[in-house]
Amino acid sequence: MVKKTKMEKSNMCNIQTFSSGNEKELMDRFNMPDEVLPYPLKTMDSKMFGTVTYYDIPKCDKGKILKLMYPFWPIPKMNEYYIDIHEDARFRISDYMLIRDMDKNYLVSPYYPNSGGMAVDWLEIPRAKVFDKRNLSLEYGKETIASDYDSILEVYHMPDDDRVALLRDVLAEYGDFGDDAMFYDCRAQRCFKWQDFLIDADDHGKGLASPFFDKSGSLYGNCLPVQGAFNNAETLAVDNSETRRKILPYSLSIVSEETRNDFYCLPYEMFKYDIPKKDMGAVLASLFPFRPVPALDSVVTDAFIGDSFKFKDCIVTRKHSQNVILTPFFNDIGAISLP
Repeated sequence: MVKKTKMEKSNMCNIQTFSSGNEKELMDRFNMPDEVLPYPLKTMDSKMFGTVTYYDIPKCDKGKILKLMYPFWPIPKMNEYYIDIHEDARFRISDYMLIRDMDKNYLVSPYYPNSGGMAVDWLEIPRAKVFDKRNLSLEYGKETIASDYDSILEVYHMPDDDRVALLRDVLAEYGDFGDDAMFYDCRAQRCFKWQDFLIDADDHGKGLASPFFDKSGSLYGNCLPVQGAFNNAETLAVDNSETRRKILPYSLSIVSEETRNDFYCLPYEMFKYDIPKKDMGAVLASLFPFRPVPALDSVVTDAFIGDSFKFKDCIVTRKHSQNVILTPFFNDIGAISLP
């Protein structure tokens, strides 16, 4: 099973607590002021919610309101960046929104009109203290990488020896990773060695980015440590993108949001292939991004939540115009390991 850092375990606890049920009801459990605040109320159109009513809070007051409304501790700093797990995108804390709905106030991300991310859906982007001790901008140049996700990233242009030495210190703060540790980019569906991480130089605070950022737009938060069957020299990542694009010859049914236990899978309406048991082995083998493919009856572990299941119980879905294998807990199949 994948070993998680204390930070990851804490984040996982928060996710599992707030990933089910009505999020507004969950937010209501916190002792937040419901009275109308002394700021102008404005409206904006939203494809997801129709009309969204929000407060027009001046910049000078946003820090004060954040302290009043944020439900956890510690309270984020205004210049920090967090990830909205519904939108699967980062945002600056100072860009938060405060909405007014059903006579109550709710702290939400700026992506709320698109995907509904509330304060319980925010994850901190890990930041290593070692970065605070050095001004890398004075030592190294920068280069810009554009991704297929319409995002742009600045990374430090560092000699490999310098970059690997820095990565070793950074990852030592994030967790206990050995020299043979590998990570999995959940978006690119590719594995890579820890020595291949890029050093992020964006203004949100130095961090790590996937070496496949140009294809996936993934930062450290989108990459998971993997071990066991997928952490050895015999593991081969397979380019099966063409197979993933073609619609499979099976009927599709909608899995409703209420029956799901995930926190990364979008969109809200997920379409699942109804595949006969006799065909499941062939379908999984054609879509699974690694070789060797686990035996259908082998027990594997969902690295997101730590629960085990048989490989044959995976589900195959159609999302973002691709066929995607997910665990029975509706998490990305790449983030699994043998127990």
